[in-house]
Amino acid sequence: MIRACVIHSTRSSAWLHLMLFAALLCLPLSFFSQKNVLQKADQFMNDKKYNEAITLYKQAYDKKKEKPVLLKLADANYLNENYQQAQLYYSEYFSDTVYQDIPQFTNYANSAKSNGNLKLATQLYLRLYEKKQDPVAKSNYDLYTLYLDTTQKTRTYDLDSSYNCIDLDAGESVDPLASPLVYVWTFEDSTVTEGIRFEHCFATGGLHKIMLSARDQQTGVVRINDTTLTVFTEDPPVKFKAPRTGKRYLPVDFDASPTVLHNYTISEYIWNMDNGDIVMGKKIKYRYPNFGNYSVKLTIVAKDKSSGKTELLSSTKKIEITENYNSGKSFTDQRNEAK
Repeated sequence: MIRACVIHSTRSSAWLHLMLFAALLCLPLSFFSQKNVLQKADQFMNDKKYNEAITLYKQAYDKKKEKPVLLKLADANYLNENYQQAQLYYSEYFSDTVYQDIPQFTNYANSAKSNGNLKLATQLYLRLYEKKQDPVAKSNYDLYTLYLDTTQKTRTYDLDSSYNCIDLDAGESVDPLASPLVYVWTFEDSTVTEGIRFEHCFATGGLHKIMLSARDQQTGVVRINDTTLTVFTEDPPVKFKAPRTGKRYLPVDFDASPTVLHNYTISEYIWNMDNGDIVMGKKIKYRYPNFGNYSVKLTIVAKDKSSGKTELLSSTKKIEITENYNSGKSFTDQRNEAK
């Protein structure tokens, strides 16, 4: 709001001072309030009260589209780990390439990466490397280029399958001179099972020794370790914990802690949520906006300690996302269930 003023010209010194005072009164009140808002926002930033700073910077920027305020707004969101908003504000700020050499350009690349926009992040890391020869930017560029390379052939394990299970069949082990036989299977963990045909699941992958004995039902004579088998089951290198079902809009936990790669150094955990979203991190919480069945894919980017080669290792697991509310329940019951 601008004050309405009428100033009469005069040559007297008194009138000149009065005219200057009146001119000051004619300044927009927003001139002073804008300055105060930015000072308070800067103080909140210094005190690491980023939510308060974001509110004031946004208020100031919406009122007057100033580039320095936009950059502070992006920085406040970045420090508050609001990477999606930070990416948007940095993108607006750096739309003019004149500004790409300032330090916050690294934050722009990092926010794109943390937001799961790996194509944009890869482009920004490349630009950083070209401008500054930054080795970290080069490493990130190589890493995400490898992940985005559609020609890269990576074996993906299905964690929902019985990858450590085998079918055992002793049906062909017969002795026409003996009475019906009882087949006794002994496993390396000392587990003993009787039966002709059944499925056995091992706790881990690798080589397993199985011993088959046969007992004559009539005489009781046992042919101990009549047959010895060695089988190999392949243990997926990448494992993760996730529930089989989740609720729409509510956070679902995904945890890659079960993955232990002794011969590798892990660089990144990349989750493809099967709906276009990419999320980074060893442990994540994710909210699905739509119900349905999803096949979540975890890709680990890791370097082989022996060869130094960077590889991609992947596994998938299915999850069903159901509606948050049951229409057959009362409103009170639905609300309590959501808590």
